[in-house]
Order: sequence, then C-alpha cells, then structure tokens
Amino acid sequence: MISPTDPMLAQSIRLHEGFSSRPYLCTAGALTIGYGRNLDSHPPDPADLRRWEESGCTDVEAEQMLVEDIADALDAAAGYAWFDRLSDAAQRVVVEMIFQLGAAGFGRFRHLRTALEARDYQRAAHEMRDSKWARSDTPARAEALARRMESEE
Repeated sequence: MISPTDPMLAQSIRLHEGFSSRPYLCTAGALTIGYGRNLDSHPPDPADLRRWEESGCTDVEAEQMLVEDIADALDAAAGYAWFDRLSDAAQRVVVEMIFQLGAAGFGRFRHLRTALEARDYQRAAHEMRDSKWARSDTPARAEALARRMESEE
C-alpha cells in the first residue's frame, strides 16, 4: 500500500503538474499554487495568499501542500473497496488521477473503475485512453499513466 510520502508518486505529480511559487489560474480556471494545489478548494489564510502573491511560497510550503493533497487523494481512493487489492503501481496511477481530476472527476470513469475492480490493467489502460481527459485535456499525462497501468499485467 502506498503512502502520502511515496517518492515515486510525488515525483510523477511534480513532473506532470510543474511548479509555480506564485498563484495562477490553471486550465480549469482554479487559483493554483505549488505543485497543483487548488486554492479554491483549499482556501489559504489571507496573509499567506498576499505573501504568495508578492514573493511566492517556499519550497517547504509547496512540499507540505503536495503531501497533504496526496493524502487527500489517497483517502478518496481508499473509499473504493478494490483499491487496496491493486498493485502499488496501479494505486499510484489512481491516486494521481484523483489528484488531478478530483474525486468527482475520477468517479466519472465508470468503466475504468470496473476494470480496476477486476484488476484488468489492460482494460483499465484502454478506458483511460478512451476519454476526453486523454484525447484533449492532458494527453501526454494520460498516456504516461495508461502505460504505467498496462505494464502491470
């Protein structure tokens, strides 16, 4: 079972999210900072927001937010009865998808979830690729995660 401090998961998220020490609007229109921290769903203290706008967040703050956000995504993933039966690599893919898309966004991948419940990693990868997420939202990330998923078979 992976943890919120899993180095492989954190590195993949850092790579795919990129880093910004100052708040910016992401492609979905959410105010974001660090490694993809959604400030709309995690409102910061107003003093921190002002400081971040002026001089940016520190590396320590960004890493702490990343660990917290991975923990949130891991908690959401653990809500699926089949999650703990997946390989560590497949768990990392699921958690990263939830990190990026949110629990509700991941929840819309009904066929993917069915494939994961059956531990059919090839079918899961197919379902990942057969989505708007893979076709137009973040195709490079989706393909990288789908490859990781299918390598589990």
